[in-house]
Amino acid sequence: MSMDIYQILLTGGNSEVRKDLGDAFFGEEVEVNIEEAPDLDHALEALVSGRHELCIVYSDPADPENALSITICAQKAGLTTPIIVLNGQGAGTNLREFIVSGALAAFPWDVSQPAMLSGIVRLALSLRKTEMKLRRTNDRLVRDLITSRDSRERAEELTSQYAETMENYYLAKNEAERASQAKTEFLAHMSHELLTPLNAIIGFSDTIKEEIFGPMGHAKYADYVNDIRNSGQHLHSLIKDLLDISTIEAKKMELHESNLEVGELLDMCSRTVQHNAKLGQVNLTLNIADNLPKLWADERRMKQILINLLANAVKFTPPGGTISLAASLSGQDDDGHIFCVKDSGIGMNEDDLVKAMEQFGQVRRGLESPHEGTGLGLPLSKSLAELHGGRLQIESTKNIGTQVTVTLPRSRIVA
Repeated sequence: MSMDIYQILLTGGNSEVRKDLGDAFFGEEVEVNIEEAPDLDHALEALVSGRHELCIVYSDPADPENALSITICAQKAGLTTPIIVLNGQGAGTNLREFIVSGALAAFPWDVSQPAMLSGIVRLALSLRKTEMKLRRTNDRLVRDLITSRDSRERAEELTSQYAETMENYYLAKNEAERASQAKTEFLAHMSHELLTPLNAIIGFSDTIKEEIFGPMGHAKYADYVNDIRNSGQHLHSLIKDLLDISTIEAKKMELHESNLEVGELLDMCSRTVQHNAKLGQVNLTLNIADNLPKLWADERRMKQILINLLANAVKFTPPGGTISLAASLSGQDDDGHIFCVKDSGIGMNEDDLVKAMEQFGQVRRGLESPHEGTGLGLPLSKSLAELHGGRLQIESTKNIGTQVTVTLPRSRIVA
């Protein structure tokens, strides 16, 4: 599948800003080429060329007027490239000034997150595409009017479409200005919109795979259908994770709790990943303490936590390695059930651990592991554990292994 390629101009930034901008798109199905402009003159020259879909201006605390000068000059020159301002901590410029001077959006960089930046930039790029489409529509309208009077009816239709698109454009522009405060709602909305057609894709691929209405014919089609289904399932899982994260952040997730047999819970989770463990030649074992009391928790969310942790362990444990899933009862006064996933995998250092716990954070493992991820598993598991009143802790050593411990409060022990 070919990826969309976007040209982004970065001015006033430093290596840290460039890195964060790159990280915001790491793992996304787009390719971003970042060109840097060292000063105001180079930035305006690049903007005049019109070769960039987006310009990101970093307002440096050491020179806060530079960023404002760029937005003012671009507005006076009538340049159409969307501009987003990242206001550095201590820059002192009111964000409203950037909007008034022509910026599409502005927000404080010291409290931003890669996920939010990615969402804002994506929306800005969408606006840019809409603008180019409007220009092409307008050109076609002019040609039709000049070519023939008989095209009047078509021209009126295009005019109506043009007006409707312009209305949508301004609505989207207003949304972009509020994007820094509406990240959670944006993610939730997009997840719902994507799940509907995706469920249809998975359902139809299952129908074709089972040959319900007759044989497919060529055997190669079976491989293609299987690839479509697997890709759809992977995307479905990613979107569900995004939806869960946005629901948790909006404090709208509700737990559906019941009394759970811990042994049955762990057995179901281990069987879910057992196939991949065998394919990776990894030995998976269960270690459940005797006479464990029942657990009062949301069964689906507990499975989600443990399967995420087991799947990560399987991914990053080389052939011949071992993984253990254990459950016990804490001896601490306030703690209850303890779940531990331990592997002999490639491990992480301290910097990798910090990165792994960030949303969309992916530890760059080079050639050590061929597996790809979304960077959502660990943060989501941590949020779900905290939603149960518990906590998630990680201990890891490079080239030795990783241990993830989920501790739930004593109040969840069923007497």
